[in-house]
Amino acid sequence: MNMILTAIFSLAVLAQVLAVRPLMAMDSEFSGFLETRHNAQVKSPNDILASETLARLELTACQGNFTGFGAVNLSANHLLEDESGVSLHEGYLDYVLDNVTIRAGRQIIIWGQADGIRIVDNVSPLDYAETITRDFDEMRMAVDALNFKYASGWGDLQLLWIPVYKSGEQPSEDSPWYLGGYGDNTVLPDNEPDDPFKDSELALRYALYLSGMDLAFSYFYTWNDFPCYQRSGTALEPVFDRVHILGAEFSKPLGEFVYRAEAAWFSGSLIQGYDSDYFTAQKDRIKWLTGLDWYPGNDWTLSWQYAQDHILNSGSGLAESGCAKTVTFSVSKDLFREKLTLSALGYMDIDVKDRLVRLTAEYQFIDDLEVFLGTDIFAGDRKGSYGRYKDNTQVWTKITYHF
Repeated sequence: MNMILTAIFSLAVLAQVLAVRPLMAMDSEFSGFLETRHNAQVKSPNDILASETLARLELTACQGNFTGFGAVNLSANHLLEDESGVSLHEGYLDYVLDNVTIRAGRQIIIWGQADGIRIVDNVSPLDYAETITRDFDEMRMAVDALNFKYASGWGDLQLLWIPVYKSGEQPSEDSPWYLGGYGDNTVLPDNEPDDPFKDSELALRYALYLSGMDLAFSYFYTWNDFPCYQRSGTALEPVFDRVHILGAEFSKPLGEFVYRAEAAWFSGSLIQGYDSDYFTAQKDRIKWLTGLDWYPGNDWTLSWQYAQDHILNSGSGLAESGCAKTVTFSVSKDLFREKLTLSALGYMDIDVKDRLVRLTAEYQFIDDLEVFLGTDIFAGDRKGSYGRYKDNTQVWTKITYHF
């Protein structure tokens, strides 16, 4: 049902583009990139953990108050061939009149001030097919939405209607990142929300641009990105439920520093339980983050973040910690007139003491050609979100050509 709704929604947007003016009469621009990336396990048996060649083709066409944008992915996955194919990355039509912008179609929506941690940024679900070894921008998935923005002197008002539910992605069973299923239990098919009206997602955000600081407040009426499971006879039944999310964001520059903070209240968040059997629980939770960016000059950038995810009245038997604490750091340095960038990024769960460290070297041979070399190091307790992947510590390379 969702595929049908997506097709109808996309065709409606395309019809609007074609109805405005023929494409040849528009101002148009073609761009994109070609990328190949390959990841290998460090420890024996040194398996290939990812291998993909991707071409993204982008077309922008403008006429009067209308702008159409489309981005198509052509992927050849050399490890998981079933994931090869052609897909629509984004495709939308913009209409701009004075202070009003209306965007209809498939689009990626980014909220929040956090870097690499989801607090307020919950509109576009994430693709965890390779856990968090991809850049966050590459993990975000587009949603089919009607996006209304009104810009004023004080700030921007944004309203979203998302008629087609989009779930996040987990590693497939044939992926080296797959952690196992549900034992001998039979799992019933997912019964995702599919009514474009009753099951719609709605969002509201107001961003204030004040003298010396930015503020934003938001509300998101949504569903859980992934199903939880409860016992239904002899099988496990996937459960989706509604959640209300209230968010707040803040950022302020202070000389060489930028201070960032955000928080979100989740009312009725669905959480998996594993007591004597599978069960689900609805709990309120609070997520918050504070961060500091430092730009000391000489092409250095340093960043630090501390985040908490607190489940209220958590009780026992839940798959998640009652209060998870995470700290992140990042540091980067540009060299050789910004041709070479060396960077390090780290995540650590303070309670479990597991961690992920990513080291990257990026070299720009020419303006449009970039070569990346890096490693992702997983360490710590296997019970943690990062330590469970310690056997998948990897080295990787990526080459990207923009056109």
